[in-house]
Amino acid sequence: MELQKNDLAPDFEILDIYDQLITPTNSDEEYTLLSFFRYAGCPWCNLAIYELTRAEKILRKQNVRVVVVTPSSNKNIMQFIIDRHIPEPKFSIIGNPSLSLYRKYHIKNSLLAGIKSITHIDKWIKAATRLGFPQAEIDGNLTLVPAQFLINHRTGKIVKSHYGVNYADTTTFTDIYNKVLFQ
Repeated sequence: MELQKNDLAPDFEILDIYDQLITPTNSDEEYTLLSFFRYAGCPWCNLAIYELTRAEKILRKQNVRVVVVTPSSNKNIMQFIIDRHIPEPKFSIIGNPSLSLYRKYHIKNSLLAGIKSITHIDKWIKAATRLGFPQAEIDGNLTLVPAQFLINHRTGKIVKSHYGVNYADTTTFTDIYNKVLFQ
């Protein structure tokens, strides 16, 4: 069952790749944008992380903390995300090979989403060639579908949830700004 607006965000405590304890609401910011991706070597995911990195300053001005979750090992996160991105992402990234957070947030697996992703091959090519994020090791579940949640720290509730319909489908950050500014 997908999580919806006004649902309580499932709680967790987990260390990010920098050994910082992360929970959905342990931040000075008013909101957390929790973004789930397929694996560290996925070109579509790296394109979304690249866009998040570029949007992070604007998000922080809106009191939004960014937290990325991937089922990859910390080693692969360092190699396929941190070492490849310029500028380097400054937000928390959580390696979750056990998929425990994916289960809590009801992140789905879908082969159909893979078929639907074919229409977004242009984004994959852009990421893999122009931006320098070629396909790398698959250390996760190949059929995971990205999802994002905007969580209000005061209430612990989800302000916005987005479950992708294909492997390139992530919510637009304009939607997030609008949710924060006009809720």
